[in-house]
Amino acid sequence: MLKKAVSQISFPKGLSLSEMLELVSKTNFDGIELKLSEEGEFSLASSQDEIHKIKRKVKNLGLDVCSIAGGLQWKYPLNSPVESVRKIGIKAAKKAVELAYILEANVVLIVPAVITKDLPYDKAWKMALKSIVEIGRTAEKLGVYVGVENVWNKFIFTPFEMLRFIKEANSMLHEDSIAVYFDVGNVIPFGYPEHWILYLRDYIKAIHIKDMKLVNGTAISVLPPYGNVDWPSVAKTLKNVGYKGYLTAEVPISALNVKDILEYLSSFIESLIMV
Repeated sequence: MLKKAVSQISFPKGLSLSEMLELVSKTNFDGIELKLSEEGEFSLASSQDEIHKIKRKVKNLGLDVCSIAGGLQWKYPLNSPVESVRKIGIKAAKKAVELAYILEANVVLIVPAVITKDLPYDKAWKMALKSIVEIGRTAEKLGVYVGVENVWNKFIFTPFEMLRFIKEANSMLHEDSIAVYFDVGNVIPFGYPEHWILYLRDYIKAIHIKDMKLVNGTAISVLPPYGNVDWPSVAKTLKNVGYKGYLTAEVPISALNVKDILEYLSSFIESLIMV
C-alpha cells in the first residue's frame, strides 16, 4: 500500500517540529521525513529522551517517521579527500541510521558524494563507495536501508551508474542494505523518471515527490504537476514495478500559506496513489 508523507525539508524556517507534526496530521498525511541537523530539535545533539519524546508525539498523532534525511553529507562529503571531514560525514550518517532504528523509520537518505573540480571522478567513486559500505555495516545490523539519492552533485547521472554503485556496495556487505532513494524531480535535467523507476525497480525503497520545469536549460522548482515530470507515466510505472513505500513531498512551502499547500500536496499524492 502506497502511503503519503512530507519532508521536514519542505517547511519554512521558524516552525517548531511540534507545529510541523500537527500540520502534517491535520492535512491527512501518513508520515513525515525528519531532517537530521547539527543542532536543533532533531539533531546530532538531541538526547535519547528528546528522541523518544519526538517518537511519542509522532505516534500520538497517528503518524510514522517514514525516513530520515541525513543531509550533513553536503557539509561533510563522504568522498572528501580530507580524512577528518569524511569521518565526520560517516559518523553523522551512522547516527542517522541509529535514530531511524529508534524512530522505526526504515530508510535514511544519504548523499554519496559531492564532486568538485579537484577530485577526479574515479577517486570520488572509490571513496564514496568505501564510506557507504562503512555506513551500511551499521545499517544491516539495525535493519535500516541506506537510501542513496540522485541529487545535483555531479555524481551518478544514469540509472546504470546508480545500479552499479548499489550492487558494488552490497557485494561488500552481508545484506542488501544499500538501496535507492529516488527523487522524481531531480532527474528532469538529464532524463526521464519513469525510465529510472523501471530500471531500478526493487532497489527503490523511498521516493521524493517534486517537480521541475526546464526554462532555457535551467531547472526551476514548481508545484507538481506544473513542471516537466510526466506524472501519469510515473504513477503507472510505480504501480507496474510493485512499489509499496512512501511518496514523500519535498517541495518548498511558503510561510504565507503552509496549511493550504500541505492540503494541496496531500491531495496531489493521493491522486498518484489512485492511478
